[in-house]
Amino acid sequence: MNYDSNSVAFIVGTAKALIGGKKQIVLEKAPKEAYADKTLVPLSAIVQVFGAKVKYDSDSKQITIRYGKNVGVLTADNPLISINGNIIRQIDYMNPIVDDGVVMVPVRPVVELILGKYVSYSSGAVYISNDPFVQIGQGTAHVLGRVLE
Repeated sequence: MNYDSNSVAFIVGTAKALIGGKKQIVLEKAPKEAYADKTLVPLSAIVQVFGAKVKYDSDSKQITIRYGKNVGVLTADNPLISINGNIIRQIDYMNPIVDDGVVMVPVRPVVELILGKYVSYSSGAVYISNDPFVQIGQGTAHVLGRVLE
């Protein structure tokens, strides 16, 4: 697989990620499948790779993500997401959560709607990049797992 230099690849259940196909990082918490192939990821590790700024207010449980001209706001245990002050989507089947002090968010709405990146998923492997045409296959999880050992 050819990795975009501005990409993140990881396997659900593994607390490591591959950045740009070269650099490994350790995540605060392993991404996990929450419901029906919906994946929760540790927010700070994923968005900061792309240069986004994250702020979490523990009193209100509000999560603010700033990236380019976009300001996305989510609230832990709440299914709504807003971008630039407009509620644009109800997050299907899961809410952002705080798990042992780590903010975990649904990967697809945050990555696609706020960061403007693309997500490809297959058999527990997740690939986030700038390229809308990249589709990972079933063997990707196996190969990525070996790289992240």
